[in-house]
Amino acid sequence: MSTVVAIETPTGVAIVGDTRVVDGGTVSSDRFQRVFDLGGVGIGIAGKSAAVQEFYRSFEVALRDRGLEISDTPDIDAVARIAARETEKASVDAVVGARDADTGGEVDVWTIESADRITPDVRRAGEGAER
Repeated sequence: MSTVVAIETPTGVAIVGDTRVVDGGTVSSDRFQRVFDLGGVGIGIAGKSAAVQEFYRSFEVALRDRGLEISDTPDIDAVARIAARETEKASVDAVVGARDADTGGEVDVWTIESADRITPDVRRAGEGAER
């Protein structure tokens, strides 16, 4: 089980994720990357390590297919839509966050469970939370 959390801050969004990988009860890594910076748009991936790697490889290809590179500053809406398709294929969950230039610099945070389960602009999630 992995954990990724996105928190709105005064300057944007902080996305953090655990880095430990446990296989069969044994720690196999303490430095696994689940959070990625796409030049102003952050994405965090929760899932098994192999599935996260599969997601990221296919996500990079999908970005390139649309003329974007990881080093570009893509639009958060475009990233969320691409991520939604790739999360479903890889069986992972994702969170995407950034300041959205289209809304005057407001912070957008999207949770993505699959292409048909996208929750845009989540402010708080959990029991008793406001959306």
